[in-house]
Amino acid sequence: MRSFSVRTFCLFLFLGAGGSLPAEISVSEIFQHQMVLQRDVEHPVWGWGDPGERVCVEFAGQKVSTETGQDGRWELRLAPLKVSATGRTLTISGEKNRLRFGNVLVGDVWLCSGQSNMEMPFKWGVIGGEEAKREAEKYPQIRFMRFLKIKTFYPLEHSHNTGWKICNAENLQYVSAAAYFFAREICRETGIPIGLLGNSWSGCYIEPYLSLESLETIPELKPFADFVHQVRARHTEQDFKALKQWVADSEIRRSKGFPLQNPPLVFDPDRLRDKRYVSISTQYNAMIAPITKFPIRGCIWYQGESNANAGEGIEYFHKMRALIQGWRSAWKQEFPFYFVQLASFGSAEKKAEGEFTWSSVREMQRRALELPKTGMAVTIDIGDAKNIHPGNKLDVGRRLAFWALKNEYGQKNRVPSGPLYRDMRKEKGYIRIRFHYAQSGLMVGEKRGLHPVREIPGGKPGQFAIAGADRKWYWADARIEGSEVLVSSPKVADPVAVRYAFRKNPQGANLYNREGLPASPFRTDDWD
Repeated sequence: MRSFSVRTFCLFLFLGAGGSLPAEISVSEIFQHQMVLQRDVEHPVWGWGDPGERVCVEFAGQKVSTETGQDGRWELRLAPLKVSATGRTLTISGEKNRLRFGNVLVGDVWLCSGQSNMEMPFKWGVIGGEEAKREAEKYPQIRFMRFLKIKTFYPLEHSHNTGWKICNAENLQYVSAAAYFFAREICRETGIPIGLLGNSWSGCYIEPYLSLESLETIPELKPFADFVHQVRARHTEQDFKALKQWVADSEIRRSKGFPLQNPPLVFDPDRLRDKRYVSISTQYNAMIAPITKFPIRGCIWYQGESNANAGEGIEYFHKMRALIQGWRSAWKQEFPFYFVQLASFGSAEKKAEGEFTWSSVREMQRRALELPKTGMAVTIDIGDAKNIHPGNKLDVGRRLAFWALKNEYGQKNRVPSGPLYRDMRKEKGYIRIRFHYAQSGLMVGEKRGLHPVREIPGGKPGQFAIAGADRKWYWADARIEGSEVLVSSPKVADPVAVRYAFRKNPQGANLYNREGLPASPFRTDDWD
């Protein structure tokens, strides 16, 4: 029997039963009622039909047409659209049918992705959630779509989602709280409609969201790329039969309105011990690849707990590079990418040198700011020692929004971040630390719940450690001088290195800028 690829079967499934093209015009599943289209760019609209069929798209006074190709695919572009909070109808006409999508807005679309802390909806128990639901009706210009959790070996053309939902108390139960508070902050400041594409998977590593193409561009990630190629090459007739059964089952589930189950996957048993290999690229293939034609304004990302628990260091930085550069390449757009640094969690470590699990991933997240058009929301002051899903998503969303408001929405004087380590200078008996985003000065502060940070006059910065050339770490004395911090210890006569909040749960980390945003954990050394 002749072998067929997984990709062939995915196309059979998603182009229609039996592999035949649809007789009527259809459009990508991301186009639905109540959607938000991206402003100020040429906007593609694409779909499928019979070969050579005439297709016409009408929206906002525009009327554009094309013909489907011999493979049945069609695509055309609307000229750049202006912001509109007034719902209008998008019409797609073929020779046999017409599709109408009502209440369509034009604004900014943000992709919201990561693991459970990005996915975390209001129904999981968000601090301030009841108040947010009470006022949700004020923001009908916020729309959101969630994508179903599916994994595949090869990129798909069709996406599976819950449809676009309008912001209200009922729908808010199921939307990412961090993403909603991000959108709400922008809407309050600008009035621009915001569309949120929820594309998260609880408990996942970063690897499933990395495209094969991005893995191949970074030499440090070659083992992951090699594994993907190996998996694709090892499909057998037995795999073929399993996939054929999955296709049949999926057609039945789809006809009944049930979500699709994950397709069978075949893995190299030598890699099964390392969970980071198990699903490389599979979420990208099924959940990201089908929507990369749809223009977005940018991306917000909250992930890292799973990779931190695996004890990663520099490799996480390379994976962040692959994620950001790979997604931008797929969209053919260097959009802004704003991410959340891991919050505090777990028992408080008492050793001055700290620890290298979550701290290392936080360090690599901070280093990812080297990439252009990135920003990081620091959250060590709003974590929960006993819950890996801290309930304060209001400050998470707002801190992400500060980056967008400054860089995308014209608020040039806004300070988007707390202090970020800049450099150090050795002076007699102490080390002087300088920071970015500290021009207004530094302070010792206290954060409680959703309340603004309160300054503690006369307070001392905590969670600083210092070491000499012998690499022995001691808790340090730290004092603020304007926008700098001086760090010393009577136990270290000639200090060479400083660490701040370099632990999984840095209780007592209390350094802020005058805007009330927390300093990021950092270290000045590169010791193992």
